[in-house]
Amino acid sequence: MRRGSRVEITNSERMTFQACRQLWSFMYRELLRPKRSARPLGVGGAVHAGCATMYQHIRAAQLASAEATGDFSVALSADELATVALGGVKKKVSDHLRALYELMEQSQGGTDLEELVEESRIVEKEVSSSVERFSRTFGCIDAERYMVLAVEMPFRQPLLDDRGKATPRAQDNGVMDLVVYDPAVMDFVLCEHKTSGLDARKAETKLDMDPQTSGYVWVLRQMVRAGWPHHSTRHRVPDSLKEKMPMPSVAGTGRVFYNVVRKSGPKQPEWNKDGTLSAAAVDTTRSAYEAALDVQESVGGPREDGKPQVPKLRTEKQVARLETLPANGDRWVKRHETWHSLSEQERWRSEVVVEAGQIRRAIKGTLPIIRSPGHCNMPWSMPCTMRGLCREDSPELRELGFKVVGDPHVEVVESEQEQGLEV
Repeated sequence: MRRGSRVEITNSERMTFQACRQLWSFMYRELLRPKRSARPLGVGGAVHAGCATMYQHIRAAQLASAEATGDFSVALSADELATVALGGVKKKVSDHLRALYELMEQSQGGTDLEELVEESRIVEKEVSSSVERFSRTFGCIDAERYMVLAVEMPFRQPLLDDRGKATPRAQDNGVMDLVVYDPAVMDFVLCEHKTSGLDARKAETKLDMDPQTSGYVWVLRQMVRAGWPHHSTRHRVPDSLKEKMPMPSVAGTGRVFYNVVRKSGPKQPEWNKDGTLSAAAVDTTRSAYEAALDVQESVGGPREDGKPQVPKLRTEKQVARLETLPANGDRWVKRHETWHSLSEQERWRSEVVVEAGQIRRAIKGTLPIIRSPGHCNMPWSMPCTMRGLCREDSPELRELGFKVVGDPHVEVVESEQEQGLEV
């Protein structure tokens, strides 16, 4: 959104501007988006939906408890939280499928829509397993220990210059996944939900240079300095919970929880044709393999010919395989705790102020709009939705394939609308 001479940017816009100014120009200056909106269901979006639904449920329960007993801490069952979280995933998938079916009825989107529907079902199954595992691992603990202050919280924060004064020319916008308060140490904790295709334990090495999180921590610090959540018209905390919190202090901002959820869950151990459990390497947990061995010892495993299997004792290879498997599920769900220091926050602030100035120049036409074909041609690059326009722009292509949206940061606007906030 551009309000007069002020530039409002998000982390996504900054990353796009850094990657390719031409793509940025199409998306954030001309506000172009593809008309054909049929895309694969995003794993990250589905995981976020499940987590957000669970924490909204926890927040509602904590508010009710505070009103009734004066204590925010609530004991919720793992089954209840898992059911709520899975409901959030199901709604996300249903909304996605509804959009696909509407395109089918309009004969839009190409011949791959049926494939996208089937792919969505597969993603739903994988995501549901991951989200359930996350809810059972952290849901009950978080409901009892941490005060949930905000879920999917949109913000619009003016940037500060080197003298600490608010600059009227630049503002940072975004949506925080989750903010909680830890009364034990009087800390405000920013929580970021991350999905990974690899071992969740290894994601920690990739999180220390996350500029989005440093920016969000800086914004949270400014909000607390301004009196949030005690004195704020946005994202207010009820009086019943304010009594449980001391006056906010900026010293208690900087703590971050990275909730890393692996996209695929543990695999089920495989059975041999003779009804014994396979001792081959398998990406699963020790408890799952142990349960399968119990089945082998008690009733015997399944056979392809359908004949009953005689129970068999564990073999040495099976016992050896059992010992190699992890005792817990932190390969699939892991919470990494870190602290984003003042120096990291200050570096983010100084960098984003410079980038905001460059974006302002690009909007005014004083900074050249150049392409970045090297970025498009990298092996890991996703297909660019604006590739056709970048190769040969034409009024016909724009008319047939693209639409103009009302705001460059639709994700922030949609989040504000969902929460009934004034834009």
